[in-house]
Amino acid sequence: MHHILNNLLSNAIKYSPHGGDIHLTLTRGNEQVTISVADHGIGIPPEDWPHLFDTFHRA
Repeated sequence: MHHILNNLLSNAIKYSPHGGDIHLTLTRGNEQVTISVADHGIGIPPEDWPHLFDTFHRA
């Protein structure tokens, strides 16, 4: 979990404009936790979405 959060936040910082906002939201449900990271970076192109969870794929 530490590695995942580190990657999400590092990418948000790296690809957001200088001085941009990054929002981290943690929501607890009955049997789950949802973590959301929102920023104003360039985003991931739609053609790369199918590869989001491929090992070593870089968009």
